[in-house]
Amino acid sequence: TNAFATVDQTWVWHHHTLTFTMMAGSGVVVRWGFLGTGRVTVKETRGVADSGGAVAAVGSRDVERARRWALANNCAAARAYGSYAEVVADEAVQVVYVALPTGLKCEWVVKAARAGKHVLCEKPVATCLRDMLAMIKACEENGVQFMDAVNFMHHERTARLLSTLAQPAFGTPLHCMSTTSFPATPEFLVGGDIRVGPETEPMGVLGDLGWYTARVSLITMGGTLLEPPATATAIAHRRAESGVPTDVSAVLEWADGRSAMFHCSFCGNRRTCAEVSSATQTVRVEAFINPGSTEPASLWLASPAQAVWTEANCRGVQQLGKAAYDQVASLARCLNNIVASGKLEKHWETQAVLTQCIVDACFESMQHGGARTAVPTV
Repeated sequence: TNAFATVDQTWVWHHHTLTFTMMAGSGVVVRWGFLGTGRVTVKETRGVADSGGAVAAVGSRDVERARRWALANNCAAARAYGSYAEVVADEAVQVVYVALPTGLKCEWVVKAARAGKHVLCEKPVATCLRDMLAMIKACEENGVQFMDAVNFMHHERTARLLSTLAQPAFGTPLHCMSTTSFPATPEFLVGGDIRVGPETEPMGVLGDLGWYTARVSLITMGGTLLEPPATATAIAHRRAESGVPTDVSAVLEWADGRSAMFHCSFCGNRRTCAEVSSATQTVRVEAFINPGSTEPASLWLASPAQAVWTEANCRGVQQLGKAAYDQVASLARCLNNIVASGKLEKHWETQAVLTQCIVDACFESMQHGGARTAVPTV
């Protein structure tokens, strides 16, 4: 049985009704084209397959690399191309997954949209808000869906989290704390990964892992209308040899006193956690980014009498649910249903734009020694 099954998984968000349920397949096989063959594409390949879609094409700068990728990822029937342009031009492809370095994404999202393809864009979406808005404009003008690849937004535990925060018994959410980190290798930090390249990923860890912590701050503290924070303050504690930030802390502040703090790092032990508190309660989500498709995903609620956050000793702590759920397949299924129905869902692009606004403000703050910086409004 599904431990989260009793939750009301529907709420109003930017005047759209979102339903985080396991949607039935439409019976239509939606065909995907992948731009890029990096490691991040492997899980999305599985998600597409498990959702009932199909990877129809893959593009790389090297056609042999594309062929090897297709064979290694059980996509032998996919057409392998030696350029991204060929994938975008493939008439059979309905959705383009842009898994390229961030410095290249704007160009290819715009080209995919102009070719009439729906777009799933790997995060971080853009190097700056201007490019982000150019992508959205192209998608809107060509009547295609835009979505960023934040898989935890498609996990039913996220629905339970937001439903919990909306309950009168929880009270007004006042503060969110989130963190995500992993210990990168020395080779990674000296330029062995595109995430520390000033041209490929100028925001470094802020754009990569910080996209997740900015998003969870936004959805938990922004209320049902996703109100962005008024200001952001951020400091880079460490940087790669290239100057790209690798260890960042940030504070987000809303005009009415709500706040969020997050830490993201390529230099710390592997951990991921988010907590949201009101005046009387705290809800905690472990591994909020990627709980795994077969591992139980927990959600905990603490009363004022809470002592420790363990299953063995949980005085004052209530485990709201614990269930396995494949959020990667859920994301792909969501896009498949959008394509099959022809009904675009604007709230996904809204989330991405507001997340870009937050990370842009954090990046600007870092560039000015941690100065409090206004979050752009759009």
